[in-house]
Amino acid sequence: MQKMGYEETIALTALLLLLLAPVAGLSQPAPAVGQSVGVGGTVLNREGSPVEGASVVVYDTNNAVVGSTVTGPSGRFLIPLTTGTYVLKLSKPGYVEKTLQFAVGKGSFYTELGTIVLDYSVAISLPFASLSLPVLGVATLPATLFNRGSSPESIALEVESNCSLSVGFYSGGVQVNSLLLNPGDSQSLTLRVKAPYMQNATCLVRLRFTGNV
Repeated sequence: MQKMGYEETIALTALLLLLLAPVAGLSQPAPAVGQSVGVGGTVLNREGSPVEGASVVVYDTNNAVVGSTVTGPSGRFLIPLTTGTYVLKLSKPGYVEKTLQFAVGKGSFYTELGTIVLDYSVAISLPFASLSLPVLGVATLPATLFNRGSSPESIALEVESNCSLSVGFYSGGVQVNSLLLNPGDSQSLTLRVKAPYMQNATCLVRLRFTGNV
């Protein structure tokens, strides 16, 4: 008699999704009268989508603020300036602050910085793996979340599967569905996967990390 075997194969993927509340009612300021030069650019996230509502502040060589605005719906900004050398700082909750140095020359309408990409504040260390589990078998994987930004991040942890798997994040034996990470903090968790009682199947587990700001 042929012996039947049962096992689960789980393909693990990790997705980072930050849902950022847009800032309503913000628009680009008009250039000041009498100023013919300035700086412009377009701010995008890693997926290439515009980052609206990002703070843009320009400092002169004495570290004094000489201009500021917020990015519009297309991620675009334009700040009128006189000629000189400046430092530009971009920031928004959910993203890592970015600093750029630039110069505005005489006779030019404005200095174009082009596309500026902001990285997400929350970084995730999680091994991508395929696991083979027997019926009711259990596997664990280490996962670490980091906050590289300058603002606290409230993160919801969600797990989706196309099979009847038991999957969750745990810390010290307690299941974790959300956590708060202050700037510079990290949190080590364990991803626990338990196979159900069923015939051979290939299951996909999708991990969603949602930061609400």
